[in-house]
Amino acid sequence: SLYNYGFFIERLDLELERAVQMKDAVSVVLFDIDHFKVYNDTHGHPAGNVVLVQVSDLLRRTARRGDIVARFGGEEFVILLYGASRREAHQVAEAARARVEATAFAGGERQPLGRVTISGGVACFPTDARNPTDLLKAADVRLYKAKEAGRNRVEAGSEPAEGADRAKGR
Repeated sequence: SLYNYGFFIERLDLELERAVQMKDAVSVVLFDIDHFKVYNDTHGHPAGNVVLVQVSDLLRRTARRGDIVARFGGEEFVILLYGASRREAHQVAEAARARVEATAFAGGERQPLGRVTISGGVACFPTDARNPTDLLKAADVRLYKAKEAGRNRVEAGSEPAEGADRAKGR
């Protein structure tokens, strides 16, 4: 029941144009389910699909009214928060992370962290980037930092994301 990648990209473009005109902030949060390949390999793709649906629902219910929650690809999700500061976006992201961590997913106890968890990276317009591509790269850099720091966490930073131009794979 989430928006797809194409719709999200169209809306991101529109919302950044509006933010420039209105001098507003826009934040994005990129999420990834931690160790999802392990879950799929252990429980099978049908069970993995159930987890994707459950995480989708948790993200949608945690987002603010009017936020755009979309499937970004694979086990990645993204939230577009118009008018949200870094602090506000981090609060939403942390609430989503905590909600997923607190959910008893079938077979979650066999995950490397003992449960199904997500990691997130926050990026803000115009502080971190001035165009959609760089904004998503900045969120991806922070998501990678959350993964490197042990997963099941959100990296929001306080300054522009370093290395946004060379985002690494996870």
